[in-house]
Amino acid sequence: MSHTNIIQPGLALVEDRLVSYGMAVVPMARADGGDFEAFADGAERGAKVLVATTRRASPGGGVAKPGFCWEIRDDYPADFVILVALSTKSLW
Repeated sequence: MSHTNIIQPGLALVEDRLVSYGMAVVPMARADGGDFEAFADGAERGAKVLVATTRRASPGGGVAKPGFCWEIRDDYPADFVILVALSTKSLW
């Protein structure tokens, strides 16, 4: 699975989870500060959400256990960053 192919499943997983909590989700261009805007019930302003997705845990080297790794720039204007591990369908 290429890097491009892991983005959509990660976005879909986050969107499904937020919708299950009763939030409205509106797609947006990443250049505008996130992958989508999430609105709580009745909120006038949404929160810009950036989704970072990884496929599975990677070897840590030596005797370390495998760990998850995401590359996230610190200059994104998103309000929240949601980390996704597709192998476990976990979100943080």
